[in-house]
Amino acid sequence: NMKKIIKLLTTALLVSAMLLTGGCGKKFDATGYVNSFMKMITQGDVSDYMKLTDQSEEEAKGDYQKMLDEMASMLENFGASEEVQNKVTDAFIALLAKAKYTVHDAVEVDGGFDVDVEIEPIQGVYDGMMEELQNEAMDAVSSNEITTDEIYDWLFTKMADKMTEKLDSITYGTPETVTVHLEKNGNVYEIKDDSATGEKIGQLLIDQSALN
Repeated sequence: NMKKIIKLLTTALLVSAMLLTGGCGKKFDATGYVNSFMKMITQGDVSDYMKLTDQSEEEAKGDYQKMLDEMASMLENFGASEEVQNKVTDAFIALLAKAKYTVHDAVEVDGGFDVDVEIEPIQGVYDGMMEELQNEAMDAVSSNEITTDEIYDWLFTKMADKMTEKLDSITYGTPETVTVHLEKNGNVYEIKDDSATGEKIGQLLIDQSALN
């Protein structure tokens, strides 16, 4: 199911990133930490993230690269070539760079902090895409342009092209809020329910209602 695949890809980077989070426990800047995390996943900018997680630039960039590798791995599982993996990943990176969000001040709670992230969902990316891909794929197979073995590579390439074409015409939806719960674990703070939180952030950053 192509719709399910796209939903999975939309959140893959963010869910994997959530699993990597941690922060210095002393004088912990919860707001700054979440802001640096959002800056990393949307802009690829690790400058603040590396300071707040007490990592070298190389280590912080390694965290970001692990997010990209997670998406590439998912695409590889569907038979996508390395070239197509890079093309799709680049399309998502460019799309996430358009993200609009506001990180609000942290609220101290028992055992940690709550930080609200208000996100204006990117809209218009997937409008009509499923129907277009389905029709074009059927035409390509029937005309022997591609074989059934090549279908996913072909579909992912078309998907990346369509996403890139829409970068200059995207709009933004009504702001929605996700609360990031940070809990202290030993000397570090970690994101509670990281996979669920990452999935929710992914769904809010890029509106997926057209895939329903």
